[in-house]
Parts: sequence; structure tokens; C-alpha cells
Amino acid sequence: MMLVQGFTFHRCYPEQSPAPPSIKLLSYADDTLLFLHDVADLQVVAAHLQNYSLASNAQINFHKTCAISLSGHDIAPHWLTAMQQFDITHIWSVADEEAIRYLGHPLIQSSRQRQAFASHFLWTLRQTVELQSRRGISVYGRATIANSLIMSKCWYVLSVLPLPLEFLWNIRTIIASFVTLHIHPVISWYLMVTSKSRGSLGVIDLFAQQKALIYRRLDPILFERSNVLSISKYVRLHLLNHMNTTIMDMRLLFPAARSSALVGASITTVTMIFRAMDAIPRTFLPADRNPIECLLLPIPAIIQSTTSPYKLAKKLKSVTAGDIFELQASGFFLSPIPSNRLPNHLTFVAHRFRQALTRVDCLLRPFFRACLERTALSLYSQDDRPHIQAMLNLSSFHKDLHIQPSDDNFAYSQGRTRSFRQMVLEATERRLPATQAIAASSWKAFWALFLDHTLRNVFYRLIHHKIPTRLYSSHCNSSDDPRCAICLTVVESMDHFFFYCEVKQHFWDRLIQECLWPDSPTAFDLLVIFNVALAEVWKAHCRFIFDAVPSTTDSLFTLFQRALTKMQAEDNLPPSAG
Repeated sequence: MMLVQGFTFHRCYPEQSPAPPSIKLLSYADDTLLFLHDVADLQVVAAHLQNYSLASNAQINFHKTCAISLSGHDIAPHWLTAMQQFDITHIWSVADEEAIRYLGHPLIQSSRQRQAFASHFLWTLRQTVELQSRRGISVYGRATIANSLIMSKCWYVLSVLPLPLEFLWNIRTIIASFVTLHIHPVISWYLMVTSKSRGSLGVIDLFAQQKALIYRRLDPILFERSNVLSISKYVRLHLLNHMNTTIMDMRLLFPAARSSALVGASITTVTMIFRAMDAIPRTFLPADRNPIECLLLPIPAIIQSTTSPYKLAKKLKSVTAGDIFELQASGFFLSPIPSNRLPNHLTFVAHRFRQALTRVDCLLRPFFRACLERTALSLYSQDDRPHIQAMLNLSSFHKDLHIQPSDDNFAYSQGRTRSFRQMVLEATERRLPATQAIAASSWKAFWALFLDHTLRNVFYRLIHHKIPTRLYSSHCNSSDDPRCAICLTVVESMDHFFFYCEVKQHFWDRLIQECLWPDSPTAFDLLVIFNVALAEVWKAHCRFIFDAVPSTTDSLFTLFQRALTKMQAEDNLPPSAG
């Protein structure tokens, strides 16, 4: 039987599991992916496919076949002649403007192809948003659509494709403009992504979500997990190859320990993993620190801060702590290497570094300062060696991460993404909404109310001070008149907008007497009455501003009563038979 050589991983990668036993079964394949080693492989595959077609009524659509160079190099001179007999006239490579798509997703080989894909993806996202924008939906409903319908299109792209931050900012702009459509002043992004129980909309934060999706690959590298996918081994080796080191954990834990070639490099899978790693909160405390490991750290990784006039010398940025500090076996601590034993190129810069430490112009990180203090341990003691060995492999630094293998939220892959996203949001310094004093139970009751989009939007905007008053407009543009457009005498604040303008004040007086007074008969919840009244005041104000239709107390109250009657009639509708 003729065999296909196919693609073979480099010997540094883990060996493949033994091939399963041959199964001779005719079946229909809608899509087939083949890896070919050379032209001889192509001939073998063609012979197998021909036999398959003779033994069944299925035919191979060679004219629909797409070929791609795995390396990205132009291999057409070597392959195209052999492929033309199968109606394959093109082989995708880095030279193509657009990337080939497999199962609907691009196999990107160049920055130009990535840019073309990003532009097309953003265009399709805008088309979806434009379609949904035509619907009359509350701000809460728009947030739900953004999470479930719009951003759900992004998760595979964000978890697999290395895309620049600009791409995420463009998606964020599209989502924010959709959620806050016709809302001015706009709702901030930080308010949108705060949870609904704290008075916000619970929109998924794109940046935190991308890190959480990438963390699914990073978690098996940081911790020993059971039932780990085999791809985790390849991700680990891919990281080691790009880091060009055998001490991968140090590069992950300390950004300053990464090669300058990786810092500021074009976006890759490695840089995406670094982003996810850097998002994990950590507190490197002085306790249980191993001086031996600290000698391996680069000098920038052990510095907490520097102040003028001292500036870390360029030569020290490229050396490790072990180049200017040494381990004292008795006492198990670090001490500066004497100047007469330092290399000539480090003598002067090391001297200035020590002077800066003495003048407190340079501060070492607390965990490294602890390594400079004498301890009761000794490398010469047989009893101390097990304790010292237990602190190797950067285990003490791993323990200071805010994620631990025993955490229930991260123990299983099903809830790992959401838990990581919540952790990133909680650790991010951002301005929380002023309404956080409102109890979560009150917000739950508000979201559960059966309200149309106008009622909900007006009340929500009032709570968060997102009402376009003339006073706000005058702050944005000094030429705007801050006085009320109706009474023309008083500055239009938010309170005046809803309650204290003369017509509106008389309306609220009548409303209180007839609907909100303790002995007033009403079948509606007080919160519903208040919501409907706010919405009618809002509509009356908009009719005057945009259509020059004035309102009186009687007309406003009549519209309020109609709105209540309509809501009551809708509540009394019989359930649908279907």
C-alpha cells in the first residue's frame, strides 16, 4: 500500500501518538485537509482518490481545491506544473493580497493579508450593527444584543488570530456607538462593562475577553492540569523557541526578563500570550524568596523605581543580577561583588548603581532586598538543602500569582474564561459608576420591570446623569445658552429639566395628588408610575425642542394617563395560544 509522507514536526516537538489501526470504510467527506511533502505525495494521494471514486458514486471536485504553502514562500515553480493536471492553478503564499480561508477562517501569512481580513471583518460587523440599529430597543436590550449577537462573532478571531490593539479599539468603537445610539452625553465604556448588579449594562470587555481566551492556552503551561490537550505541549515548545531560553517561567513572570527582540515586536501568538500573562495580578512578597533564582533575573526586573538624576545604564539593562551580586553560602544571602572582581566593562556602571542605592535614587524591589539579608540557612548544611531545593524552579514567584492551581474558578476549563475576565476587570483601575451605592437587589428589580425601551432608557439615563440639558451643552460649547428653552429664565439643570420647569412642576403636583398620595387608588407599582411620568415629561420636552409643540399641564397629564391605560391593557392581554 502506498503511503503519504505528509508533514512531520521537528524532532524537538513531542512524538505523535501511535497511529490508530487502519479502518477500511467508505464514507463521504465534505471537506478534506491534506499535508503533502513533495510531488510524489501528490501522485499517491491522486491514486487513492481515484480508487475511492471508482469504488463509490462520489467524485472529487479538484477544481474547487485550494493549495497553500505552509512556509509562506512561493513554491509555485516546483509544485504548480504537477498540480495543473488537477485544475489547480494557484498556490497561496505571502505574495497574495488576501489570505486563503479554511472552514470560513483565514490562514494569514503576512501583515498585508491580516490587514485585509481585519478591514473586511470590521465591515461585516458594521453591517450587522446597522441592521440592529433600526430596531427600537432599550439600552439594556442593546447591551444584550452586543454580547450575544455582535461580539459573539469575534471570539474565535480574538482567540486564534494575532491581531493588533487597533483592531480591538475599532471593535470597541462599533459596539459603544451601537449601545449608546441616540444617547447624549454618551455612556462611558467603563460604565458599560461594569456588571448589571452594580447599575451598569454588563457589556463584555473586549480587551479582558481576549486575554481570557488566550489564557486557556497559558493555564496548562503555568500549572499541572489533568486531561490537558496535546496542543499545550506545542504551545510550550513554541514559546521556548521564540524566547530562546530554557527558563521559560522567568520570561513569563517578569516582562523585564524578555528579550528586546520580543518587546515591541510585531503581534504574534507569543505576544498575545505575554499580554494574557501580564494581566494576571501578582504580589511578589519578600517571604520565601530564593537568592539563587534572583541571581538569574535581569537588573531591570529587580528595580522598583528610579528617580532623577540617576538613570539605569544601558550596560546594566543587558546583564543579570548575578553579574554584580554573588551568593554567600553561609547565611544564604546575596552581597555585591567587590569592584576588583567585576569585569572591566561593568566596574563604573556597577559603582554608580551602588551609589544610587545608597542615596535612595534607586529602589530595589522588596523581594530582592530580602535576598540581601543574612538568613539562618546555609548551603553547607545537609538539613537546609531540602528547604532550599523546594524554593527552586521559581515556585515562590508562582505562589504570588493571584491564580493558584487549587482555585475552584480555574480548576476546570469550562468556567476558566469567565473567571479570568472577571479577575482582570476587578484588578483594572477604572472609574466605577456613581450609582454603586444602590443595592444589587434594587438593580435586579429594575431590570426585571416590564418596560418599553423609552421608559427604561429615560430612567436609566437619569440615574447616571446622561440627560442632554442646556447647562451640559453650555459646558461643552460656551456659546450655547444654558437657560431653559421653555421658560427662558432659569438655567436648565437636570432637576429643572424633569421637575422644576413651571409646566412640569404643576404636572408633578397633580400626579402626586391623584396617583402617589397614600390614599390614592392605583393598581400600578409606584416605580412604574414614576417611570411612565418621566418618559412623558421627556417626550413632551422633545416635542417642544424638535417640533415646536408646546405642552400644558392638562395635556401632559392626559398623555400620562393614556400611557398607563395602554400599559394596563397590554398586561391584561391573554397569553398566546402558540
